[in-house]
Amino acid sequence: MSFTGKGEVFIRAFSDSTINNIEYQANEVICYFNNVEFDVNYSLNNTFTRQSGTQLMAYSEKNPQSISIIVEGFKSSVWKLIGTSIAATQALKPRAAKVISDAQGDLFLPNSGEVSNVFPIVFDTMEKNLSFTFTPEGKVSNLDADETYIVMFDELKDLTQAHSINTKAPPYFSIQFVQDTLDKQILINVPKASLVVNPTLNFNNDSIVNIPLAFSILDSNIIIYEYE
Repeated sequence: MSFTGKGEVFIRAFSDSTINNIEYQANEVICYFNNVEFDVNYSLNNTFTRQSGTQLMAYSEKNPQSISIIVEGFKSSVWKLIGTSIAATQALKPRAAKVISDAQGDLFLPNSGEVSNVFPIVFDTMEKNLSFTFTPEGKVSNLDADETYIVMFDELKDLTQAHSINTKAPPYFSIQFVQDTLDKQILINVPKASLVVNPTLNFNNDSIVNIPLAFSILDSNIIIYEYE
């Protein structure tokens, strides 16, 4: 048993907490997501008892057990739950390029930033050239003339953001789901939950998509409100 929806999600600090070196007050919103899918799952406990040789009695208990939230497209606020920001403005990016040297035995890398750790390899034989030199601007010299090379190098690039996923276990949260229907607005209030599974980051070209967040429900007194 479960109920699902799509809408806004508010993840709040359950109490005064410090998460990844950031202090939050009780009920302060840590993460906000819009247009995300959520799923509240129930556990079912069926019990059967035999009162006599022919009479069989049964009862069941249904309790909300877990929550999954699917974030489509990477949201920077996810890092508030799974990592910490790193104060860095630049970092080395590894690259590989197929380049042909000129008649003087020089080639020019297709870089836009300063290069380092340059290693040219002859494309046909995969032999390394041990006598080459290079400049930080991307010129590689002392190579065989008119030869095709595979060049491995690092390029210094500007960063938009940097994070570490070595994070401390987060404390408890309260979670609210808000969904608009045709004639009303629905609020699902989960009073207490804990992040039990760190998300799987699915890299697809230049974006990270469909990040699942899984929570264990610690207080099953979930209330659903309907507004006009």
